[in-house]
Amino acid sequence: MISRNMGLPLAAAVLACACGTAHAAKDAPERHDPSQGELLSGMALHAVAAHDRLKSQITYGYIDVGDTITNATNSLYMNTPGLSYGSAAAAGLAGGLIATALINAEAKASAQHQVRDANTEFERAQCKLSNTDALLGAIERSVAGTPWGAGRDIQRHVLAPDQSVDDLVTQDEPRYELVATYSMTPDYSALVTSVTLGAYSPQLPGAPSRWQKKPAWSDDLVVVSDIVPLADKTPADIEAAVARETARYADSGAYKLIQAANAGDRTARRDASAMLRTHKSRMREAKGERWTPREAAAARARIWAADDCSLVRAALTQGATDIETLLGRLFAGSLPAHAEAVQPAVPLRDDSDRVIQPLPEGRYVARAVDADAPLGWRYSWFPEDETPEEASAE
Repeated sequence: MISRNMGLPLAAAVLACACGTAHAAKDAPERHDPSQGELLSGMALHAVAAHDRLKSQITYGYIDVGDTITNATNSLYMNTPGLSYGSAAAAGLAGGLIATALINAEAKASAQHQVRDANTEFERAQCKLSNTDALLGAIERSVAGTPWGAGRDIQRHVLAPDQSVDDLVTQDEPRYELVATYSMTPDYSALVTSVTLGAYSPQLPGAPSRWQKKPAWSDDLVVVSDIVPLADKTPADIEAAVARETARYADSGAYKLIQAANAGDRTARRDASAMLRTHKSRMREAKGERWTPREAAAARARIWAADDCSLVRAALTQGATDIETLLGRLFAGSLPAHAEAVQPAVPLRDDSDRVIQPLPEGRYVARAVDADAPLGWRYSWFPEDETPEEASAE
């Protein structure tokens, strides 16, 4: 399941990316099979919340430079007399890891930069609300409504920031894991709720040899809230943006650094110069006639946060309700079949104008007919423990 890969060490991630894709299609797990209720009734059940409050997504995914490693190895071996291929490979790997670290650090910093203002708006308005109990309750009711789950004990878990599912769930027993998450898309156009399901048992049809770590079944259920639109930037928006940036810069401590720099503090001079460059860049954005991606995300965040986060509260409620519907239909075998091509959407419920869209990769998405939101960043989140130095390094 996706949650298992969070926090993968750098070197291990490089090697995994380089070696783990060849058999991906062949080893793809099956989907939930309602006919296997007898086996399910004997498996441990785990409802897991990946976090305890709303997250902000960032457009960051681990970047592998496996080709860099290979090319560096071959170049060293061919051009260094007396160097064994093993030594060249070790040197190439070291160079590749350094390149990987640098590339990923820059990509992650850029992704956080685009979302930082929007995330700050949500923190300031106290819109990072919790929907964990509602989602775990939806999972429990859905499981309890099945023949194999009725009357069963479902173990609840909430992951701490540095935990994975493996830290809380016993790995050497047959089990069904249902992992929930909810977060804002990187552009803040929508709130996305999802539950990924993984069934681990050597007795399930199609179970892999390493069934303790690789699921025999895997399903991905996603709910997209109604989209928050953003009108074109107006003169009033520009005036407000300039005022916000002026206030931000005044509160940044730059003026004290400038005084220290004028007194001869070289470190203060360097830091003050960096902060001034950032201020000038942000002021150009503020005065621009069109929203930049960062400005647009922050503007949508302010819309979400209005009226005591009323849109956020409604989207969280909708997410839990629609997830429960999707789970019920998955367990009953009434979701539309998957195919290689995108299939037509079908109604989610009789009392709703929302639809279910089956996607080729085995995902089901519940959304409004006209809702279109990025779904590729549901497990890539803005850090909750960002330091002031990280925030100022733009």
